[in-house]
Amino acid sequence: MLRHLSSETFHINLAGIAVGNGLTDPVVQYQHSVDMAFNSYNVSLLDERGIEDMRKAQPVCHELILRCQKERLMCLDAMEFCFGTLEGPYYQSGRNPNDIREPCAEENVMKCSHVEHIDQYLNSPAVLEELGVDVHKSKPWRECDATVGAGFVFDEMVSSANDVKLLLDSGVRVLVYAGDGDLMCNWVGNQAWVMALDWSGKAEFNSAPNRPCYLGELGCGSCTCVRELGVFSRVQLRPHGTDGSACRLLRDD
Repeated sequence: MLRHLSSETFHINLAGIAVGNGLTDPVVQYQHSVDMAFNSYNVSLLDERGIEDMRKAQPVCHELILRCQKERLMCLDAMEFCFGTLEGPYYQSGRNPNDIREPCAEENVMKCSHVEHIDQYLNSPAVLEELGVDVHKSKPWRECDATVGAGFVFDEMVSSANDVKLLLDSGVRVLVYAGDGDLMCNWVGNQAWVMALDWSGKAEFNSAPNRPCYLGELGCGSCTCVRELGVFSRVQLRPHGTDGSACRLLRDD
């Protein structure tokens, strides 16, 4: 879709994108992995030894990710090392990786993500018919599929930040949001890459105040947005367990 912004190609009327707890710029984000050990909910995720081990691993991970940007064959090494040393320890903490306020006793922590209703909805006959899915040729929808994910192992550690810059400089609206209790691509790393992004509105956006964010009358966290620029918003969500809030965030921002 980004390429279609060029006048030489077929036009797609792309008005905006939203990135929720995304891994957009691993070069920046993985430098903030240990930050979630000191979270706003005072949930203990690592002991002192675990924190120290993670701090020692961060520069090694960073170097591997930098090499991945130039040598795609290094990307698998980067993913395996960074995940094993900077994400894996959190998943052994007994907490839900999508919401650290909740305990998680499952051996496969992804089972604590509460996505069953999404699978049921997207596999429902009405939705399949509306989307034109041929049920005889297509597999059922799954929120997490290791086989599909394996096809992206060489892409996961490649930065997409420059693509976001091109979108912003082309006038496409971008919303970046992250839950402050979510370990998956945490909010600290998301805030860091957003602030580091070298785009035309960087100075004005980075100097804008961080203010409380509301969805209706519900306080949901904090946000940064420059209405005069009209293109870039950063939201740090405080989870309330309501999918309706996320829907309103995408609709109203």
